[in-house]
Amino acid sequence: MLNFLNKKKDSTNFMILFMSSSSLIGNVLTIISGLLVARWILPEVMGEFSSYTIFSSYIILAQIGIPIALGRELPLHIGKGDVKLAEQYAKVAQFYAILLSSIILIISLIVSTYFLTEGDTQSAAGFFVIGLLSIEGFYLTQYLKVLYRGTRDFNNLTIINLMQAFVSFASVYFVYEWGFYGLCLRAVLSFLSGLILTWHWRPTKVKPSYEKESFTHLLRLGFPMFVVTNVYSLWPVLQKTMILTLGGTLSLGLYTVATVVQGGLSAVSGSISTVTYATMANQWGSGKNLIQLFKIAVKPVVIGALLFLICIPIGWFSLPYFVKLLIPNYLDGVKAGQWMLITGFIGLFNVWTNIYNVVNNQKAKLFSFLLGVVGWLITLGLLYKIKGFALEIFPQSMAVGFALILAYNLFYVYKNKYLTYE
Repeated sequence: MLNFLNKKKDSTNFMILFMSSSSLIGNVLTIISGLLVARWILPEVMGEFSSYTIFSSYIILAQIGIPIALGRELPLHIGKGDVKLAEQYAKVAQFYAILLSSIILIISLIVSTYFLTEGDTQSAAGFFVIGLLSIEGFYLTQYLKVLYRGTRDFNNLTIINLMQAFVSFASVYFVYEWGFYGLCLRAVLSFLSGLILTWHWRPTKVKPSYEKESFTHLLRLGFPMFVVTNVYSLWPVLQKTMILTLGGTLSLGLYTVATVVQGGLSAVSGSISTVTYATMANQWGSGKNLIQLFKIAVKPVVIGALLFLICIPIGWFSLPYFVKLLIPNYLDGVKAGQWMLITGFIGLFNVWTNIYNVVNNQKAKLFSFLLGVVGWLITLGLLYKIKGFALEIFPQSMAVGFALILAYNLFYVYKNKYLTYE
């Protein structure tokens, strides 16, 4: 019986089922904790805290593509049997991640100390959080989690994400006690729990080192991917920046309802993306063609879509009642939250954009993202002209952009289905 369970744990089907069910639990915890936080924090205060997280989202740009290149090269060279070269790339990527994390942490501590001496404890805490979130981006997300590539690795990563969700849920108590400072402490605890577990279970255990040739290779490969990918990854950040500019911290705070919904849905798509990217890169290195890579990603995406189809109608009709009951100060953000459900469903299918990184066709990826961004901007402009400033026009216009990316992804795979690694 034990051997049977061990075999099941190493199977792809078990991984997908485990990942999906764990993501569902994590999403429920994320949504509940987000609603509780919003109940105890006024929209203006939430908007102020969110403005600091926007800073950290822009700071992550300093990684210049090294992590995304490692995400391709590590499983690809392991798939080819060249483990030594794969580990060399991991050493260099870790060195760069630690270097960036150290620089940003020192700067944030200096700025925090300055505000502390001026008696502005809220700004001091906010900039300290910027430093920690930057480390989370550079080292935890962009290095440690990239190392997870096999079926058992992804099962461990799923457990880590679930534990982070539990820590984040439990630490809601500190928000109740200390408000803005509780939000900061909650971010710190979530980061530390993820860092400890991810580092403990890391499948590739190497020491950081700098080697010019390997760094140059990762930079040359990763920088074009980085430029293209950030057209997409900065999209929601730019959207929040627009909300902050046009509507102020109150509107950004009200948008928390949509952000909570987006966070819950993106946990599923993010898990699927992590699994399929590494698996596709590994299979690409072993000689599979493009349509075979696409089929690898189809099953997890379909499972995620079925999960969404169950949750979205329930969320659409129940969200207004939950918000009215639990966080009445955020009622003006309900429509944006409802439309974010639709946006998240369409965005799930854009997990397939990982194919462009695997086959290293950044021009096609850039075109797909620019197509989506242009569609978003045009739709946002039209809706703004018709409705004026309204929070729901942001997820509505983003849904149109995601749909255009999906259409181009399907066209690209169909057109190049027999493409293989050379």
